[in-house]
Amino acid sequence: MIDIVIVHRESTPVDIARALGPSEEPPEMPFHCVSRDELQFQIETVSMERLSAVRSDPESVAFARNESVILFDPSGDLSRWKETAFVLTEQDIAQRAMRQFFRFQYLTGDYRIEKWTFREAWVPLTQILNEASDCFCGFLHCINGRFIPRNDWLVYLTYELEVKPPDYARLIQGMYEAIASLSAIESRLKNVRVAGSWMTHYCTAKGWIQ
Repeated sequence: MIDIVIVHRESTPVDIARALGPSEEPPEMPFHCVSRDELQFQIETVSMERLSAVRSDPESVAFARNESVILFDPSGDLSRWKETAFVLTEQDIAQRAMRQFFRFQYLTGDYRIEKWTFREAWVPLTQILNEASDCFCGFLHCINGRFIPRNDWLVYLTYELEVKPPDYARLIQGMYEAIASLSAIESRLKNVRVAGSWMTHYCTAKGWIQ
């Protein structure tokens, strides 16, 4: 889907259903979805006032807003917002990076690692190390003056960062124990799909989805 944000004034909200027709996705979908010329669009509305407070949103939202392309801006308000809303001072960079660093330190402290290793609790230990690796990637985004993207882009976008450890590809692969063969990918996907089918069945049984 192509994501589009329609920005309006607080006093003049936009009625998307009236303008574009009803959403083609269930009400549980957080955005309004329509199709045009074999393309699908996922549309969000936000007030200019709320958009101006983007730095109070989660990092991933700020990242997405910063990466956005302005398509129509007759008043120039969006251009002025884009020029000022995402400026990071050295203090901003340091504070955000240190939050990731301290979380990483907490997760990888000797006590926590030794506790789970002693119990041979490999699943919790893997979870802890995955979260720690995520913190490491978040730290890299911060020190490079970037906002932290959502999880599915978190690692991928670190490869293009200028400031990162030497031999980075080898390091990050080792940290996540990345899948390195087709058979391993197929094996993991098989288990992921089993889990996905179970969740779908559970949600259907609960009446959450149809």
